[in-house]
Amino acid sequence: MTGDLSKIYKKIGATRANINFLTRCRKYNVIPKGFLSKSRISTIKSTQMEVRFARIRMREMLNALHAKLFLLDLDRVSFPNKHSCKFSLGQLTQNKMYFTRC
Repeated sequence: MTGDLSKIYKKIGATRANINFLTRCRKYNVIPKGFLSKSRISTIKSTQMEVRFARIRMREMLNALHAKLFLLDLDRVSFPNKHSCKFSLGQLTQNKMYFTRC
């Protein structure tokens, strides 16, 4: 469990931003550079296979991010001092710290 509730909210915001980014990339059939590896052979078939494997990597990353978001939500709900914390969800949304990566 993280020591401060504001850190949990920041991680939740960043995770949601990453999920949003990968979902839009998937919707518009765009593959970010980080999911592609260097092609050693330049043929049509190898390029098709690399794009296929990059899409599989994107899907696995999206699944991992959803699992991470679920665990962060559990940490947020089960936080022991959540009512006496210096940052609440309302304060973070007013300061726009929560939406910095969206």
